[in-house]
Amino acid sequence: MDVEIEVAAHKEQIKTLFDRVAKVENEQKTIRDLTRTVDRLAVGVETMAKELAEQSKRLEALENKPVETATFIKRQIISVIISVFVGGALGALLALILR
Repeated sequence: MDVEIEVAAHKEQIKTLFDRVAKVENEQKTIRDLTRTVDRLAVGVETMAKELAEQSKRLEALENKPVETATFIKRQIISVIISVFVGGALGALLALILR
């Protein structure tokens, strides 16, 4: 009779151990799934960071475009003003010479 009780106790312990092993296997599967998900997330974030850097460069170029245009326009205005004064001075000089 003692043997039957010990066998029953051992069977219960074995059942408990199998349950624990099954839980550990499920946890390992969950950890592997999480690891894969984190890897995919990391790749996505890396791709997004590259895209953001590229868009930042394009945005900077677009922001600099009006500055370049304004600088060009200023230079043209200055050139026109100088041309008017030089042309006026040359015209006056020619007028004096041809008189």
